[in-house]
Amino acid sequence: MDLLEKQKNIGWVEFDQNKNEPTDRKVVVILGQPRGGTSLISGILHHLGVYIGENLNRGTFEDSKIKHAISKFKSNPEIFLSLRDLLDSKYENWAFKITAAFRDNNSDAIIQTLKDPIFIIIIKDIASIAIRRQSMSKRHERGILHLLTNAHNTYGSILGLIEQHSGKKLLMSYEKILDSPDEAVNAIAEFVGVHERELIQRATSVVQRNRPEYLDLSRIDKIYGVVWPIKNSIVKGWAAYSKVTLGNPSIGIYISNELVGKGVADRYISADLKLKEMAPETQRDPGIRTCYSRAMKFFDHKIGFSIKLPEEVNVLEGVHARSIHNGEELSGSPVFLPSQLSNKRG
Repeated sequence: MDLLEKQKNIGWVEFDQNKNEPTDRKVVVILGQPRGGTSLISGILHHLGVYIGENLNRGTFEDSKIKHAISKFKSNPEIFLSLRDLLDSKYENWAFKITAAFRDNNSDAIIQTLKDPIFIIIIKDIASIAIRRQSMSKRHERGILHLLTNAHNTYGSILGLIEQHSGKKLLMSYEKILDSPDEAVNAIAEFVGVHERELIQRATSVVQRNRPEYLDLSRIDKIYGVVWPIKNSIVKGWAAYSKVTLGNPSIGIYISNELVGKGVADRYISADLKLKEMAPETQRDPGIRTCYSRAMKFFDHKIGFSIKLPEEVNVLEGVHARSIHNGEELSGSPVFLPSQLSNKRG
């Protein structure tokens, strides 16, 4: 039996261990490709207590500030360097992932700015990656063979990158993590120096196939938006698809699940109207902020809607603003007439 156990492929291996490597402080760099399992590793590290950010997207466990700093590194490296210095001073362990940076060759330059980083490299079946990307794109000219080749070449870039940098590395198979979550999370915890059993057990709960939060985020027709308080019997707000190239979404106004009005979110919104003023309750949702900024730029501020309510309509149950395409409710919905809000407060 022992001989058979030795032949078992556990699915991860640690290498390039440097005995003189400092162990008190660690910057963990997660290397992978989009749709390739980096979100799983980020989620595990987050639940192990490794700092990966504050304004986390619960689908990808990615911090908006760190992501922004990485995306702007080529044009303004000081954004990342200032953030790096801040995180180094505040946290013993912190981590971030590099995926899209492979496309513009920023990865090597970013890593060179770090002091004694360690690496977790996550590898996923390239067929799975290609099929996922195809399901998320409506650009049919991108055939499956093109996507397979792209995924294969990206892993080649990752392997070339890690050969250039010292520091211990943990290579992991995405599929093997799903097969053996307890053992995999223990390996990651040992790698980053976390030994608290409660944290390790909590991190193990993140490992699941088809995690709903991630699947919801990866939909190309996901809609973000906000409905504002009703004024003069007019329902206003903004809405946009997460994939802005799908166009402006149609918004329906529903009362008691009955459609009473509809319109397209293509009206001009002033640049002076800040997101925080429109919807203070959404400030902790990085998805809304990201979509709003992207859509305002792509559509030249034309992402608003204005829909008049029918006369003598009963709105006691509230007015719901939803996507006509898939029924998704906008943030802030349901809304009420000002007189109803006064009664509710009273």
